[in-house]
Amino acid sequence: FKKTDFKPVPQVNIVLVHISKRRKALIESDNKKLYQDFIAYGFNQWKSTIEKTLGKIFTYKQLKKLSNDLEFNLLAKPTALHFNQWIKLFNYFLNLGRFSFVTKINGIFTSFGISCPIAFL
Repeated sequence: FKKTDFKPVPQVNIVLVHISKRRKALIESDNKKLYQDFIAYGFNQWKSTIEKTLGKIFTYKQLKKLSNDLEFNLLAKPTALHFNQWIKLFNYFLNLGRFSFVTKINGIFTSFGISCPIAFL
């Protein structure tokens, strides 16, 4: 669009956004609650870094590999990670099969009664 396509001519730039529903969810519905808990856990550790927060779930060696593969700094805050990085971290968590850690994060999302900065699927 151009500003001159409209009458009166607007004082702002014109943008068109197209939003469409995904054909396949990024997180399977069976894992939605666990994903919400995982994200809530990641964002609700007091003044923490990614290393300190996720170091309670992953080993240091795993975190180091993930930080290299997903290109994030272990000393950054959880808010520094992008949406796709969180999705990939969660999928790695699922693929580990270490569900003893599920009890560590289970129910955190509902117990805080919050909405996290990452969109839930």
